[in-house]
Amino acid sequence: MPAVKGELRTDKQFRNGAYGENYMPSTPLLELARFNLIDDVVIGDEFGVLRKLLKGYVDHDMEPTYPGWSVELEKRMSHKLCAIKFPSEVVRTMRSFHYAPCWSGPELHTFLYHASMAVLKDKIEQQAYQHFTLYYCAMTLLSSKAYKKHWQYAGKLLEKFVQQFDGVYKTQLTNTVHNLLHFTPEVIKFGPSTRYAFQSKLQLIRGIAYTVQKPLEKVVRKLVEESALEAVPKNPDDEYDESIQPEYPRIVVSQEEGTVLQVNENFMLQRGVRDGWFLTKENLIVYYTSATVQDGIIMVQGRPMVKQSPAFSYPCSSAIIHNFKASAADLSGNVISVKLHDIKCKLAAAITNKQRTDIYFTPVLQTLGHDTIKLEAYLKSLADEKKKQPHQAAAAPK
Repeated sequence: MPAVKGELRTDKQFRNGAYGENYMPSTPLLELARFNLIDDVVIGDEFGVLRKLLKGYVDHDMEPTYPGWSVELEKRMSHKLCAIKFPSEVVRTMRSFHYAPCWSGPELHTFLYHASMAVLKDKIEQQAYQHFTLYYCAMTLLSSKAYKKHWQYAGKLLEKFVQQFDGVYKTQLTNTVHNLLHFTPEVIKFGPSTRYAFQSKLQLIRGIAYTVQKPLEKVVRKLVEESALEAVPKNPDDEYDESIQPEYPRIVVSQEEGTVLQVNENFMLQRGVRDGWFLTKENLIVYYTSATVQDGIIMVQGRPMVKQSPAFSYPCSSAIIHNFKASAADLSGNVISVKLHDIKCKLAAAITNKQRTDIYFTPVLQTLGHDTIKLEAYLKSLADEKKKQPHQAAAAPK
């Protein structure tokens, strides 16, 4: 597949059979109302290229361009990967590179966004590493609405990655790589790559479809049943009004874990390498120590990094995607206080050596763009009401 870009196909031409041998026999999808057979079908694969590259690195699949890892190197790499303490929001424990062909989607997600740049550095050829950085930056930018203004730029990075692929690896361009060209338009249409609205339903649908005869009819009936259940009115007495009594943010104090700040269901801070790092809106890395409530405002205490730098500079400064590098020796002993709504996101820390001189920080994507201002306003209103209560109690006997 030598051509990187060609004329875009259209739904109208596809329905008219304009693509010759690429046109399949008639399908019931043609009868769906308001369904575009070209634009409404997702073909961009977030991790297909990553699987291909890992297979090349580990299994010598790209020789003689780049020799694969030796058995000893693979063991050292696996030890470094499995030693990383990923945040609690990462629900899947990483397995060694020996099992890379069997890695699940969550494992690939964790490796790409929180470990790849730190683990692969100096372990693959410099040209291959810089080429991989194009892919990494683009996929990170397309993973969150927080980077929406950079989505078009991410598309250009993917184009460059695809254009350079056969030159870097001396191999023919495959569909897996070429399909990355469709990824940016699909994110613009359907949303960030890690937040497709339909993703959480796929496992349920597959489970139904693979276990019965006539799977399509079964899936339709099941979805209709679920829709009917969701439409049943709830008992007003049992309904939980989040605007009146929000569950988050909340501070929990325990003897074992200390003061834990639960910002929301996908964002938790507590002391320790795993869950103790966050980034302020001023791009300052801070190690969490505690949290308090002052006049209805949640104040987060922590020790800042006195020295930090972007993790890399090609093809752009990694600060754009909130990737930084620092040393444990540069962690200040002084404690500062930060308002909760001045925190940008939680950080994952990949420590790559025993001396902790190279700590790679990456954003925990689901914590980007968290909105706590409304919740803090509610907490402040509670504090104001509490201040008024003594006066109201004194006035009651009248």
